[in-house]
Amino acid sequence: MFPHGRSREKGVHEVKFLVVFTAMFFLALSSHAAKAAIDITQAPYNAVPGSDSTAAFQAAISAAGGSGGVGAIYVPGAGQCYLLGAINATNLATPVRIYGDGDSSCLKITGVDTAGNWMDWSGSNMPSLEHLKVVDNGTAVPNVAILWACTGANCSTSGILSGFTFDHVNQSVHTRTAIFYGYGFGCVAGYRCGGGGSLNISNSRWQELQNGGSATDYLTGVCNAPLVLDALNSRNIRSAYVNVTTSTAVAWRTTITNTDFVDFSAGSARSNNCAAQFTNVNQLTMIGGSFQCVCFADLDLYSNNEGLTFIQTAFEQPDGQGAVTYHWVYASAPAGSINGILTFISPFWSAPVVGFIGLGAPVIGLSVQNTDPGANSLPAPFFNSAATGCPAGISPATTWIGDADVSFLAGANTVISCGSIHNTVFRHVGPVYLPTNAVDKSDHLAID
Repeated sequence: MFPHGRSREKGVHEVKFLVVFTAMFFLALSSHAAKAAIDITQAPYNAVPGSDSTAAFQAAISAAGGSGGVGAIYVPGAGQCYLLGAINATNLATPVRIYGDGDSSCLKITGVDTAGNWMDWSGSNMPSLEHLKVVDNGTAVPNVAILWACTGANCSTSGILSGFTFDHVNQSVHTRTAIFYGYGFGCVAGYRCGGGGSLNISNSRWQELQNGGSATDYLTGVCNAPLVLDALNSRNIRSAYVNVTTSTAVAWRTTITNTDFVDFSAGSARSNNCAAQFTNVNQLTMIGGSFQCVCFADLDLYSNNEGLTFIQTAFEQPDGQGAVTYHWVYASAPAGSINGILTFISPFWSAPVVGFIGLGAPVIGLSVQNTDPGANSLPAPFFNSAATGCPAGISPATTWIGDADVSFLAGANTVISCGSIHNTVFRHVGPVYLPTNAVDKSDHLAID
């Protein structure tokens, strides 16, 4: 008997439905199992730690990133590094995730492509590198270790890229331009907005070991650095495999968490590098972590950076190094350009030589709150120009600092400006030095 008047026929239909549902469930499980991650050490790839594994990784990336590819590659930890020459990961149809067991899953750079780069992800969306370590053999020095750029004129081939993730990836390598160089990514009005966010870097440490070319590179935004984001592709970086855009692109929506960018070139009393260099970067947020260098400028901002926020981020020398860095932040731009909407919340600063924040161009919308300048042993002004002085031809009437809100601490509260100051609040400010005929229209508050 079927309760509540249900018929035998209805019960049979329910049993049939259950059988069909169960079959579909196990079919889904089977499909999922068929797409298990590629183990780089297993057939047909057979990568061997300590040996040249370039062909194995190239084949695995091509398989994982092809149409309908499995998308994931596992790199087992070992006592030796996997030796890798140039890797082509451009224009992949399927997002690829390469993951390992932490520092024991070590990739060693042993060669570069014809453009001078090591691992090229141009045109590929949502790649991910996780729980890996990258080093080099000391002789193969890439122009760029990891390149990520959109392809086609105005990014027309790949579209604006999105979704590159680094998590627990420690890198200590020599490069001539950058460990990571990215542009043509983000999500802005008028552009395609892909899923997976934009650029995300977390829980990592990237150290540059190669000294850059010139002591003045930071003044024009071309310093060698672990992290370079350049929407203008000012360095004219090229791919060996695809046509990357040569026109102005974007570098939008970057999130960095608990990551250290370190420049420490062996044998350099003061390197020509930066810990990071940004050109025309928009909407970047960094939480924790640090920029560390023994250089002229720790964080170099060049030309129309907007919407950059740093929360509890440290700007400092690498451990054990004395006060030799000129500026912790240096913001400059070509004539007619500015940097704006820059926010520093509870930053920690070591003692600089020339100034905590160097201004080689106007800045609008600068906010510095709850700052910790340390002992400021030299002492240095909080705001200053470059060590070479103010740029030539600046009118005293130029608004050099505008719409700013800055809280100083005693001992690190001197302001040296190359132009006038307007619509600004200075809390606990010390001496303010201006050029002849420039004006200070800021409010000086003694208490918060």
